[in-house]
Amino acid sequence: MVKHLLYVLIIFIFISCSNDTEDSHKSEFDIIAPKVEFTIAGFQQTKPTETIVVSNKIEVNIDVKDVGGIAKTEAFINNEKVGEDITAPYQIIIDISSFTSKIGATNKLKNYKLKITATDNSGNIASQEQTINIDNELPVINEVTLKTGTIISGEDNTVVFSVYDNEGLSSIKTFVNNNLLSDIKDDNYTVALNTLALEDGENIFKIEALDEAENIAVYEVNFISDNTGPEIKLESISEGKILDTLLLLEPSLSDDFSEIVDFKISLNDVIIMEAYPDQPKPLEINPDDFAVGDAIFILTATDKLNNTTTIEINTKILRRLFTVQMDEGFLENTWRSFWVLVSEMDGSPITYYSAEVGDKQVVMHAPDEFPPNKEYMVSFIADENRGSWIDTDMTVVQNLTRENFEFIHFTPPYGSNYSLKSVNTIDFEEADNVSAKGRNFQIYYDQIMNIVQYQGYKQQFPENAYLIGTDLFKDMPYSYIKIENPWDADFNINKNDFHNTLVKTESISLNNIIGNTNSALEIWGYESEDDFDNDIYHELFTNLNRQEQQFGNQVTYYYPDIFSKYKHHFRLNQYNTIREGKPLLEYTIPNWLIGYTQNKSEIILKNAGDGHTVGRLYLTFGNTVGYQSFNVIYDSSKSNSLYIPQLPEVMSSLSIYNSFENELFEVDYSDLSSFDNISTYDEYIQKVIQPYKEHYETSKITDNIIDGNIFGISGNWGFKHN
Repeated sequence: MVKHLLYVLIIFIFISCSNDTEDSHKSEFDIIAPKVEFTIAGFQQTKPTETIVVSNKIEVNIDVKDVGGIAKTEAFINNEKVGEDITAPYQIIIDISSFTSKIGATNKLKNYKLKITATDNSGNIASQEQTINIDNELPVINEVTLKTGTIISGEDNTVVFSVYDNEGLSSIKTFVNNNLLSDIKDDNYTVALNTLALEDGENIFKIEALDEAENIAVYEVNFISDNTGPEIKLESISEGKILDTLLLLEPSLSDDFSEIVDFKISLNDVIIMEAYPDQPKPLEINPDDFAVGDAIFILTATDKLNNTTTIEINTKILRRLFTVQMDEGFLENTWRSFWVLVSEMDGSPITYYSAEVGDKQVVMHAPDEFPPNKEYMVSFIADENRGSWIDTDMTVVQNLTRENFEFIHFTPPYGSNYSLKSVNTIDFEEADNVSAKGRNFQIYYDQIMNIVQYQGYKQQFPENAYLIGTDLFKDMPYSYIKIENPWDADFNINKNDFHNTLVKTESISLNNIIGNTNSALEIWGYESEDDFDNDIYHELFTNLNRQEQQFGNQVTYYYPDIFSKYKHHFRLNQYNTIREGKPLLEYTIPNWLIGYTQNKSEIILKNAGDGHTVGRLYLTFGNTVGYQSFNVIYDSSKSNSLYIPQLPEVMSSLSIYNSFENELFEVDYSDLSSFDNISTYDEYIQKVIQPYKEHYETSKITDNIIDGNIFGISGNWGFKHN
């Protein structure tokens, strides 16, 4: 028995300690009182220090906030509890008809303290007070169905209320924003609010009741008028926009007063986006999923009050072929015209554009449906006025698709304008062979030393110049002198300052090549990596027109071994290569065969061999005056035949138009090329054609076999001319 009593005592002590601990935790972790505010229905927001006059029944609306939750709200008049609410939203209706209105013989209204308290779940209490007068002789206005903050719309919003008085009523009127709404003459206390005549936002509905003793009661309610649908913003679409690339839809919606409940976007009656209760998410639209032609976007948003906003945007869906970007200076003032002609692979025209000075970007579209993998060709044609004759540059790029060709970025050619200055020389003889050449400059000796700087696009010049001397001194076939800042400094050039320090004499072996004639070699040097990246070069050696440098089965050359980087061009018969670095000891010539037959506008190709990527044809015109450059570039891995484009009549002003009309053109020579970093024609388009680069600007090694004019070496892909 003792053990049992002891056990009960231990449990009692444990429970007591646990309760003490819980109470201790509550007081320790929640000591912040709630935040409480209240309003009395029928009255605008008042200050606690103000006194308001109420009738015998009031409706108190309580706004209370607490992190830990509310246990109850209570109402007191002069510390006498008159009501309680334990469920949100908290509202207490108080019958005060039993309270005395006036003070004895003074007949003055008596002040009462209305106190509202809120108790949170931890026992913390907060309160707010309001001084009131109770006038039981005032008319009573209550049971108003329009609540403070209610959002309404439309022209028929019914408001019902009750009014009574102990003696009798003489007048009941309603107002909206102090404008008379109705003067009620019967017991039908019902009015209709027409919000269409109100501005959106906060408005005031007021009831005035006057009894036969001329006591007046006023009841006011703030409400929100909302007759406007949600605001829709969609910056990626505008009226008349052409849809030709991926389009990201990121709609933004807002409503000042009401909740948005529905949002849709349709394109040509097909719903492409539907949102709410979820927010609209970004959506990518591919125009290829829709037919070419007019496209109407309809955006519709609806709020909770059924206010609807509808926006209709008219656009057009087209198939973008490619974009032409033209830097300032590319369209030269001497050009009579510059045309972009898009043609089918059989040569028939698809579309064209005539550029004007000032054009920066042109987007070429197909007039109808055009599958992404369908091949086409594009021609770039420029007529240049040379006074008594017209020069024409034309390049045709074949085997293009919407997938492999997105743009071309034209940059201006090097300028043809130049500045010239002369410097004094010492001890030079008339026959001395001295010259320098590099990026945008040259120096040559003709009894005096002339320094020429070419002005134009990207006026980049080397910091220094290197004059190369050939056979200036006995037993010194190659010598040079470095001239620092020759562009601005004044100086003399002394023949005796030329030297051959660090000059290397090396050779290329031709023993492995049959028929090793017609060789040529050019070597360029770069003073820094930055110069190399920007093609700021110095010509160090050239024997393009000097066959005496080839002895037996080797080509001898010279260069100063002082440069950071080198590049060279070597030609042997039909073989050309442009490579980064110094010349090799020997070269392996690709085993390619080039062949074709021409039948007017059709050229049937008979190429053979593996490894080449790009083929080019060089054509000449008949019955034309001036210089014409006409190149056709094609995918050598799959082209069996190709066609020359037909010029539409709108291009009849071109100097070559009649030659095209009468098919007076023929292939002069052709070539095949390969690159160390380009294995497919698509890569060639992306690395060379699109950025408008030359072969040597994109590849460390370019190999080229030419059939026909062996002097038609071309590191260039065609259109640039300097």
